[in-house]
Amino acid sequence: MKICHNCFKTLSEKNRLAIIGLLKKNSKRAKDIEKHLNIGQPTISHHLKVLKERRLLISKKIGREIFYQFNKDYPCKTCKVYDDLKL
Repeated sequence: MKICHNCFKTLSEKNRLAIIGLLKKNSKRAKDIEKHLNIGQPTISHHLKVLKERRLLISKKIGREIFYQFNKDYPCKTCKVYDDLKL
């Protein structure tokens, strides 16, 4: 049940929920997320770090750019919270 707790704790923060919604279908760079959500770079960096630590996001470095995307293999299959979201 601990993973489910992490799901709900993560979803309780509106900026993280917005980031997950934005990255659910396409990968994006931090600066693209910043522009799309109109949130400052330090805040975006903090939320990306939290989402990566909780294994909700994965990142891929291409050249000098880092692209973030939703982890479709997120281990919490029991609660299926992210499958049910209409993001």
